[in-house]
Amino acid sequence: MVKSIPQFPKSGRMVPEYGDEDLREKIYENYRIVYSIKGELIEVVAICHGSRLLGNGSIPDFL
Repeated sequence: MVKSIPQFPKSGRMVPEYGDEDLREKIYENYRIVYSIKGELIEVVAICHGSRLLGNGSIPDFL
């Protein structure tokens, strides 16, 4: 599932806490893998337990 991100970057859902079209996440087991899409570049910006809400510095401000 996570291996498909480079081929299909928009297949992950938008991160609900941010509502940014280019900030996406995939769920793997109990973890949220949050990544940013910037043109041809895909950057993993956070990996956190699925029970945690993102915010207060979880995602870098440079997004």
